[in-house]
Amino acid sequence: AADGATLWLQGIVGEYLDCEPGTGTEECPQAAAASAGTSADPSDPPFFIGHAEQEFVPLGQSQRLATTLTSAGVPVELAVVTGAAHSIGILDAALRTRVAAFLHTHLG
Repeated sequence: AADGATLWLQGIVGEYLDCEPGTGTEECPQAAAASAGTSADPSDPPFFIGHAEQEFVPLGQSQRLATTLTSAGVPVELAVVTGAAHSIGILDAALRTRVAAFLHTHLG
């Protein structure tokens, strides 16, 4: 599922996965194989997912991954922060505190 991805982003993902041009990821078998949620099971390690509200990767993708992992019995925390930064760009003091607490909880 595109989860709100722009056509531009869907095209990049489709090209990267070598999907048939003009088809969505729902019709592309490589998309399921590339998805972290496809093989989620309780033996997977805990996941911390950080996501900015307005970044180019749709928030719906992180929400779907969090739901999939939870349904599979994997501990998960989804932290949604304000802004449009991606990846390390969202790691401010508050998020570092959340990440550290998550790691302490799950690693001791």
